[in-house]
Amino acid sequence: SIYLRLARAARIAMQLYLSLSILLIASVACQHVVARATTRMTPWDDQPTTRQEWEEHVAAITNAPDLFDFENPHDRLPPRGVDPAFECDWRNAAWLYAQKLQPNQPNLKALYNALQLDSCNASLSDYNPAPEDALRRFALPHHANDANTFYVSPTGSDSNQGTLAAPFKTVQRAVSATRGLSEGDGPGTVVLRAGTYYLSNTIELADIDSGLTIQNYNGEKAEITGAVDLGTIEWKQYNVSNGTNTWDYHNNTNAVYGATNSTNVFIHNKTETPQQCENACKQDGECNVWTWHDKYQTGYELDCWFRIDGLWDVTPQSGHVSGHQTNTKQNIWVATLSNAPSSFTGLRINGARATRARYPNANPELDLFPKGWIGGKTSWFGLLHGEDPDSNIEITSPNRSFEQDEFQFYELGVGGTCDSFTPNEGYWCSSKTSGGGAFTYRIPAGLQYTSDLLPNSPKYRDATGAVIQAWRPGHWASWMFEVDGFHPQNTSFTWSKGGFQGARGSNSGAEWFIENVFEELDAPNEWYFNSTSNQLFVYYNATPGVPPPSSGLQATNLKVYIDAQASDAQPIKNLTIRGISFRDAALTYLDPHGMPSGGDWGLQRTAALFFEGTEYTTIDGCFFTRNDGIAIMLSGYNRYATIQNNEIQWQGDSAMAAWGRTDRIDGTTGRQPRFTSVLNNFIHELGVFEKQSSHWFQAKTAQTTIQNNIFFNGPRALINLNDGFGGHTNITENLLLNSCRESSDHGPINSWDRQPFLTTVRNGSASLIPAYTRLTSNFGVANYGADGGCFDTDDGSSWYDIENNFWVYGGHKSDFNGHNKRSSFNINVYPYVYGARCVMVPLPDPKLGHDYDEGYSNCTCVLATSGETYLALQNCPATITPDQLTIMLGDNKLYAPNSNVTISCGKTWTLSEWQSAGFDTGTTIQDSPSSADIIQWARKLLNF
Repeated sequence: SIYLRLARAARIAMQLYLSLSILLIASVACQHVVARATTRMTPWDDQPTTRQEWEEHVAAITNAPDLFDFENPHDRLPPRGVDPAFECDWRNAAWLYAQKLQPNQPNLKALYNALQLDSCNASLSDYNPAPEDALRRFALPHHANDANTFYVSPTGSDSNQGTLAAPFKTVQRAVSATRGLSEGDGPGTVVLRAGTYYLSNTIELADIDSGLTIQNYNGEKAEITGAVDLGTIEWKQYNVSNGTNTWDYHNNTNAVYGATNSTNVFIHNKTETPQQCENACKQDGECNVWTWHDKYQTGYELDCWFRIDGLWDVTPQSGHVSGHQTNTKQNIWVATLSNAPSSFTGLRINGARATRARYPNANPELDLFPKGWIGGKTSWFGLLHGEDPDSNIEITSPNRSFEQDEFQFYELGVGGTCDSFTPNEGYWCSSKTSGGGAFTYRIPAGLQYTSDLLPNSPKYRDATGAVIQAWRPGHWASWMFEVDGFHPQNTSFTWSKGGFQGARGSNSGAEWFIENVFEELDAPNEWYFNSTSNQLFVYYNATPGVPPPSSGLQATNLKVYIDAQASDAQPIKNLTIRGISFRDAALTYLDPHGMPSGGDWGLQRTAALFFEGTEYTTIDGCFFTRNDGIAIMLSGYNRYATIQNNEIQWQGDSAMAAWGRTDRIDGTTGRQPRFTSVLNNFIHELGVFEKQSSHWFQAKTAQTTIQNNIFFNGPRALINLNDGFGGHTNITENLLLNSCRESSDHGPINSWDRQPFLTTVRNGSASLIPAYTRLTSNFGVANYGADGGCFDTDDGSSWYDIENNFWVYGGHKSDFNGHNKRSSFNINVYPYVYGARCVMVPLPDPKLGHDYDEGYSNCTCVLATSGETYLALQNCPATITPDQLTIMLGDNKLYAPNSNVTISCGKTWTLSEWQSAGFDTGTTIQDSPSSADIIQWARKLLNF
């Protein structure tokens, strides 16, 4: 009532008055909680540590505070000193650039929403979206005629003739018909009419299918799925109740973690016991959550906090007791299925992903870390396959003798700790790994839980078959473990499978959750399938008593829809797939994974569309949605593949991956994807399950063109180069933003080069030196947790030309013995490379000679703060001369408040001191530009 609210306001005022002495010391109530919570969660030392400081920081850098999320620990704020108009200005510029890149993209509004342009007072009033079928409307191939073209319709029959008037029913029947064509009939064409095609088996293609085209008809929406339609379902009530209000009680739990004294969250009083705090909350009238601090919380002894906003987002923390009011209403229904797969891992209800029963509750599509993850201290134990390989392989000739002290030799560990992988060998299994945080791969074999971490665990009857998903410490990847040992007597889970989803192991995991446990079926949109009884349980998101729909439910089944494989000597040629939608492929995160090369990735050789042994394959104008694994993979030998004009969204894993094969160090056999064109694709919302995922990934792959793509919204890097194999890749004219939304220590583009490979790519002769890879004319934004620059050139990365790019919040980075990365004519705006700086480079050893120099020249760099670092050069001797400097510098345009920057090289230099010593000829410094100036430079650079 209004009287309660007035009383509460008066009470808060009195509390603030009585607490003035505490506030003068602590600045905000319960700062011990705030500081620990924020510092614990954010990976950076230079970010605000309390909500008040965060709000002040946001107000200083933008006029649109809704663009940032305090609750996301990886939503890094730009530095103080930026032009407050810039945050909205770069977003508006990205929107304009996107319209230049892909004017025919029907779903471009998804980017507008990702840019949060409504918060910038932008409008779509002048935007005219392309027609919904703009990218899937194709004429038949020029060689198509009545004799070699076969039509398919969901209402057809496989006993028909496959004509437009009498179509087949299944795609497989039409493909089979094309194989019966005589040589003179020409290549076959399969045309799909509108509707959904349920595949019962994978479509397997071989060299006999060369020239085949599979496409839709005249822009119609033809959809292929490997899910099983569950037909008409008869639901029965399992647990349906309007419920009653109850209160629960949790020891060692804090429900106000990170909160500050406000209207909705506040200190009620001090109480001697948690029961007194609970009773006060129950009697309050509006309080629905309480937290009590014990007498050992220095400065906050016996504080009783109330919440009236109903938010129950708890953190395990000793010395705290919490409780909240809940309603026991349930709407759980059960049905016995007659045609479901024997065991399935995904459920769709009217096309939407339902969530497998889990704790903590979360929607994996919409909820970003930390929501839905257990952050309390967890005891991980055991090592699944030990901590050493059975053997090491070191190839010392040929070698990269020009490297300084790492990455010279081809290193491989076999067996032992590598038995998690298929094949059981890899760089990170070696005893001689190098690079940042390097150690031999290992993975825990189990974890110890408590009822504080898993409140429902005392009710578990059998958690065998559950899946534990966990972040690797540092958030470099996520792991999945299949529980095959449930030990309630000592509250532990063990497993013999999993942890191979990333190549960088650890003795323990970080945050985690559990899924596929019946007793966790307690939230709307959750489901559980009992494969023994064939019973499906669904908590339907509706008023208690309203059942789930009786139709429109599908269970995921097939993992691969099209499997096109042939030999290198006799490949499939000129295969075209266009205008088709692919959806609902099954999970693959527990399928066998290998270590593709020396990067951080573990990867499975499988995808909804899988190709090996092909030439001139084209995937054009297709739509991929809610596939739980990888959408497209080029494995082994592939030449001149084109992947263009596709939209890929809500992907469980990566969108596209290319992974070649070598004979250990020898890549001269050519069994790799080469000359691939990745063009004009619109990819967003991926990594729903596997967090080490990208829009484009390549390993043992060369000569790729990645152009005119719009990539956004992913948990890690958007483009990932797992090694430097061969080189000659071109990444040009792409829009890249919103990477690393759940992680850090990465960038929108990431690379490694720890393992040498012998190729002939550079000049036709076998060499460990690759051709240069070029990055040109990209619009990249290192927002969220992308703290390694817009292009994070990690361990050993070398031979890159980086030119004419507009990089927002990202500087030039090198790390751990890389070289030959040459930046020129780029614009770096308010750059960050593990700190605010234009350039961070460990200098190559002068003994190598200047052929291996790094480079930063003719670039523009805008810094936010007076005296900020322009160059952070490591490995500088105490005294250095220009002939010892192994980075090419000069003719850069620097901007900073008061025209003041510094250089770190053995000591701190001013720019005038630096140039007086003979370095950086032609570089100039001016006062800060306006945001409008910066955007004008970008538009001129990228011609939009």
